[in-house]
Amino acid sequence: MDFKSACACGLLSAFSRLFLSDIAALSFSLSSLDRLFTSGAIFLPFTASFTLFLSILPPDELNSASISFCLSIFSLFITHTPCFKYYEKNTFYRMVDKMRITVISDSHRNTNAIRKILNAENGGDTVFFLGDVTADIEEVMHEYPNKTFNIVSGNCDFFSAYPASGVANAGGHNIFYTHGHTLSVKYGTERLIAAARERNCDIALYGHTHISKILYEDGVYVVNPGSCSSPREGRASYAVIDIEKNGIMPIIINV
Repeated sequence: MDFKSACACGLLSAFSRLFLSDIAALSFSLSSLDRLFTSGAIFLPFTASFTLFLSILPPDELNSASISFCLSIFSLFITHTPCFKYYEKNTFYRMVDKMRITVISDSHRNTNAIRKILNAENGGDTVFFLGDVTADIEEVMHEYPNKTFNIVSGNCDFFSAYPASGVANAGGHNIFYTHGHTLSVKYGTERLIAAARERNCDIALYGHTHISKILYEDGVYVVNPGSCSSPREGRASYAVIDIEKNGIMPIIINV
């Protein structure tokens, strides 16, 4: 085996473990490219050291047996280094282990805002619409047949057939969702949290106030996405919730 082949073996050994998972994840999101670059930044110094070691071996000792032995030692070494352990523990974006929920509320006849959100969140298959006005989501939901919609009615949804609240399971978590007017959310979230806990839910979604909010209280993640069309504070917004094996990450996003 010549020197170029040895270098190729070193590179393959260094990157194969991460590249297999990263390339698979690329089918879900281009954001996985950052993991490819991160893996390169971590393992490039080790690969350079390995190829340098091979380059100083006497030519008559550079055979398949010695290279295989070096590869084994090299692989064992890098998987027990602090930077490798840190990378494995702290890599955040693993689409294969991640579920994204989109939360929208209080569109008040602005269907274009809903379309803009759903187009932006094309990777999220589960959508919660928290009322006001349910006719808006009904108008656009047929355009997104691959998404699952969970809908409740609000105080402006007169004669709506949708319930005032519901419970759904997503990513192994029970989610209590409601518009919030029946629980007096304009005056606090105590009743909302109590209702979620009574239903064994660790996520509670509500709207009605037109003010975005995220808090964690009594073991419940409480999320108000704000209004996607007529906010009372700040800009129009919606929420996404990333559910992973390691936890829950709610985020407010401006429309």
